[in-house]
Amino acid sequence: IQTSKSIFVNIANGTENTLSDKNPYILTELEDAKGTFFSEGQLIFSGTGSLQIASKQAHGIITDDYIRIRSGEIRIKAVKDGFSAKDHILIEGGDIYLSVSDDGISCRQGYITIEDGNITVESMDEGIVAGYDPETDLVIEGVVPDITINGGVITIKTYGEKGHGIK
Repeated sequence: IQTSKSIFVNIANGTENTLSDKNPYILTELEDAKGTFFSEGQLIFSGTGSLQIASKQAHGIITDDYIRIRSGEIRIKAVKDGFSAKDHILIEGGDIYLSVSDDGISCRQGYITIEDGNITVESMDEGIVAGYDPETDLVIEGVVPDITINGGVITIKTYGEKGHGIK
């Protein structure tokens, strides 16, 4: 999605939806392709159906803005991050299952807030991480990383040599 506007994704009741990419990506000059579900703007997920994402080349769901999950079942299998946002990630509910080769939930320059939901992360790197540069593995200068957990059930399993549950 190449617009900076808010995108509302309603995972309709009783539906099972699947989205996958192909490897390698075929790009045009004006497109970003950072993940299977990519948006320049805000992504807001709701509904009671199921969304399954299979990423063979990049991130599962990624935005250059923020991700907000109100409800729904979201399952991601990705070769990079499961969820990746620049500004912030807000999880207010839903059932989330992430099986990833990189970070489960990653916010590059902002913060992560978890209010509710059932979250399961199986990761080769960090389970939940905020405010660091994945290239250098250092905190980004000028960014104050913040992760707030007010509720929900969170299960994290990391298998990587440098993996942390929450960083």
